[in-house]
Amino acid sequence: MMLNLFNHLWFLKHINRTWSKKVSIARILTLLTSGFVANSVFAAESPFFKELELSLPYAVSQPPLLADVAPNPGKELIIVGSGLSNAHQVSVVGIVEGKLAVLDSFAIGKEYFAIDTLDSSTEKTKSLFFLSREHVASYEFPADKKPNRLHLYQEVDSFYRVQKSNFLSRIDFIDDLNEDGIADITLPNLDYLTVWLSKKDAELKRHRLNIPSMVSIVRRDLEVQQASTSKVNGEQPFIFYTEQGHVNQFTIEKNHIREHRIKVNETIYGVNWWDLLDDSGNSQDQSNLSHRVVEKITDVNGDDIPDMVVRFTRSRGALDRQNDYEFYYGKLDDSVLSFSDKPDTTIASEGTLTGLILEDIDGDKKKEVIVSSFEIGVSQIVSALLSGSIDQDVLVYRLNKNQGFDKKPNSSYETQMHFSLSKGRAGEPLVAVADINGDGYKDLLLTANNEEIRIRFGMKDGKFSRSERVKTTVPQAGGNIQAQDMNGDGKLDVTMVYDRLDEPTLKNMIKVLVAK
Repeated sequence: MMLNLFNHLWFLKHINRTWSKKVSIARILTLLTSGFVANSVFAAESPFFKELELSLPYAVSQPPLLADVAPNPGKELIIVGSGLSNAHQVSVVGIVEGKLAVLDSFAIGKEYFAIDTLDSSTEKTKSLFFLSREHVASYEFPADKKPNRLHLYQEVDSFYRVQKSNFLSRIDFIDDLNEDGIADITLPNLDYLTVWLSKKDAELKRHRLNIPSMVSIVRRDLEVQQASTSKVNGEQPFIFYTEQGHVNQFTIEKNHIREHRIKVNETIYGVNWWDLLDDSGNSQDQSNLSHRVVEKITDVNGDDIPDMVVRFTRSRGALDRQNDYEFYYGKLDDSVLSFSDKPDTTIASEGTLTGLILEDIDGDKKKEVIVSSFEIGVSQIVSALLSGSIDQDVLVYRLNKNQGFDKKPNSSYETQMHFSLSKGRAGEPLVAVADINGDGYKDLLLTANNEEIRIRFGMKDGKFSRSERVKTTVPQAGGNIQAQDMNGDGKLDVTMVYDRLDEPTLKNMIKVLVAK
């Protein structure tokens, strides 16, 4: 998760709520059903990428999704935008003869408020979905110029009682929980989480999981949030949900779901501290704050057993806060999962840590930890207001021989976070891990300005090479830059879109750096 720095600097009265808040394509047959003419050009070449650009007749409103929706090798970009009519604009973009091209473009009604894709889909399964108040619709590429693109996939219900929305949200409601290659649906209700599990050649089967939404009264308003869960794939898929002092494990078995309750340290919560109100209905007192929350459950040390990652926040005031990350390794006793009462290893820093990334960089099944760190105080705020940016360190930690993390990071790199007072937004830098050259080792992508992306290639020993620079027009918001394998060659390509922090002339543009 990225920090909204502007809120920290400009609206200090809200600082207590935002400190810790959370990177695609192949040739296509010439069956083009869109009326758009692709304005696609080559930009400056680099040793690592071929740069492609495409201008659309509407403003792009969010980073593209990647899905296999057209009858061609590889995958396509799903572009969402607005500005042409009273509807959501959706385009399917692929690479045709080395250039970006619109393969399909359509508008959908504003009764649809969310979009999601299925990563594990195959050519014979559906992979692009839209959510309305009462149903999920699947997209079908319009072969033979058939006009119908959206088809009813499943009637649903949830706490999303949205009649009409001016934008399409990216909500995680599609997954392949039972790993059969067919989309399952997960949606929250007030008192439970509903899962529709797929069955081959049959209707989806509905299950209710004992995972209530978080409901609270803030002043006179009712606030409802979906419970935070972790999904772990593998030979046996799991869903984990945390309550104070307990982790609930839901095991997915084809068409059945089993529940197991795991006791953990009583100080561990499933919600962030800023979502906990005191007995007066006010936010927590930051002058003496201590709070642990489960950040993620995943296998960290490479033993194929889920581990628990906990963020430990300590505060002695709004400008004196420290985040540590604690790791509780999972243990199996007669196939029953448990976690130790105390952390097995911890990552701590004098600065504020955020933006946790867990990735296996060198392919040894053990995950490296990448976090961002920065110092914040009155002097840093004044300096940031004058310069429009604040320094940020990217720290990389690797497990040692004792399965622990050392006190000091194995490596660190500098970057900057930019913000705009006039536009009221912060532009976080890109910090991403992706295999760009297809050698099996993850590479580190960073941005420090809006003119280049810096790549440090991963190596066999888990370290990174010296920085290689790729000149391009970089979006101010790092979230608008993604690394995804679009053409199926095993190398991740970089996609970029632009928003109001960037030049207005860029709002209709998609840029793709295709890995060579």
